[in-house]
Amino acid sequence: MKIVCLLIFVFSYSIFANNKIDSLNNLLKTEDGSNRIKFLNNLSIEYYDKNPEKFLEIAHQALKENEQINSKLENFITLINLAFYYHQKDTTKEESFYEKAYLVLPEIKDSQKAIAYLQLVVNFEYKKLVDSTYHYSYLAYKYSELESDAKINLKIRDAYSRVLRNRGNYKEAIKIAEEMIEIAEKNNLGSWIAQSNAVMGLVLRDWKKYDFAIQKFNMAISKLNDFLKNNKVPEAENIIYDNFFFSYYNNLAIIYSDIKNFDEAVKSLQFARYYSEKSNDKVNIAQVNTNLGFIFYQREMFDSAIVYFELGAKQAVDVRAYDGAIINYTNLSSCYDKLKNYSEALKFAKIAYEYHKQNNFGYLAESVYMNLIDVLKNIKDFESALKYQSEYYDEKDSVSNNEVNIKIADLNANFELQNAKKEKELLEKDQKNNLIIFGLIILVAIIILVSNYFRLKAKNKLNAVLSEKNEEINFKNEELQKVIATKDKFFSIIAHDLKNPIASFMQLTDMIHHSYDSFDNEEKKSIIGIMKDSSGNLFSLLVNLLEWSNAQKGNIKVNYEEFEFKYV
Repeated sequence: MKIVCLLIFVFSYSIFANNKIDSLNNLLKTEDGSNRIKFLNNLSIEYYDKNPEKFLEIAHQALKENEQINSKLENFITLINLAFYYHQKDTTKEESFYEKAYLVLPEIKDSQKAIAYLQLVVNFEYKKLVDSTYHYSYLAYKYSELESDAKINLKIRDAYSRVLRNRGNYKEAIKIAEEMIEIAEKNNLGSWIAQSNAVMGLVLRDWKKYDFAIQKFNMAISKLNDFLKNNKVPEAENIIYDNFFFSYYNNLAIIYSDIKNFDEAVKSLQFARYYSEKSNDKVNIAQVNTNLGFIFYQREMFDSAIVYFELGAKQAVDVRAYDGAIINYTNLSSCYDKLKNYSEALKFAKIAYEYHKQNNFGYLAESVYMNLIDVLKNIKDFESALKYQSEYYDEKDSVSNNEVNIKIADLNANFELQNAKKEKELLEKDQKNNLIIFGLIILVAIIILVSNYFRLKAKNKLNAVLSEKNEEINFKNEELQKVIATKDKFFSIIAHDLKNPIASFMQLTDMIHHSYDSFDNEEKKSIIGIMKDSSGNLFSLLVNLLEWSNAQKGNIKVNYEEFEFKYV
């Protein structure tokens, strides 16, 4: 026999519904553009439970007005809200709104995607679609890097930590909770410092580190008390913090119940009851009675448990919290089954079943059906037990098919999102390539211009050198012509000067050669003397020629000396 305990950690960010509706209506009178659509979406949510027809009217008004404004984020939120509304009423419309929302998703700015994904997390978490919830909570966390609003970052991490905790990834969940505390302290958000400690307490509770979890929830209570002492809070907002206190004590009761410290569990629930009654939150009051019933059930005090479960069931029905009613009626059936009062057990099991069929809370299906089947087995009504067993499997398959359809729409959206990202990346790549090509063209042009500039400069320099060299050559040629002319003239003079001595010398030698015997000694001496003088003159001419040659080569060093003139 199963017993279901409604022990829920509640973060409530709303004030009294009527006050909030009036406030939103006043804001709508002054706001326009995307802010107006945002307030319309918020207003529609306020009517979701109280007046479904009003919810639909305002949601469709938001869609119509947004046709002119074209706020992608707010359009997406409206479509998701409508899909959520039809979840329990019309599967076809639900899928249709999801498909429309997924088509809008790729068009939302990256800086706003964290909020869009957070909306999906809340939606799929309610439906118990574990994989989708994890997928979108992770995306919301990653895109939160682009989100500057500290409170939105905290809400995203709150959701992501919760998803990680439900998947048993406690170390990562603790890390996210630590990030929350750091963000809250950095931005001096007192109430969020308390909430972040409570988030860590939840992780430690599920991790079965109960002593540390108790410390964290007590820390949350202390931090919230400090915040309220140091800040003047508007009267209308007190309900928010009363709900926070309720959730902290409610979760302390869970922990004490888990470690079988029932006295402390009851004390914590008494505090929880105080804050739920102070804020007049009937859902929380019903929850306290349900939890008290569970504690007495654990202590096998079934008569006392029945009293609290009956009270919790009635209160849940009064506030139309039908999931709470189903849990209480299922627990009542379990209590009577333990007492072997099978007629009462069957009565409450069927009441829980009827509420489930009317409201289709998928996550409670297994508890409702298994409890009813167990009671029928106990009274030997196997035929009815088999009928409900078959019905349960059919409903489970139907839920699975719906989840498959949603996941298919999810995959299609991710595929389109991926294609959009690829197109964006290709466009950015093309733009980058074009920029690189343009840059290369500019660089090549600059290189060519610089190269031509230096080439022209070198050419001009070379031309100047050549011109200078040509002038130098022309000058050398002129000098050479002068030297050649001088040399020719000099050789002409030398030739003339050498001709006579050599001719005379040749005549004398010829005369001696042919008439040597005809001359006496005196005549021979005279001829030899003439030849000596002639050779001496010839030698002097050759010496002069050699000195002239050295002078032309610059081999003669001139030594300048000062001397005095002498008068004659």
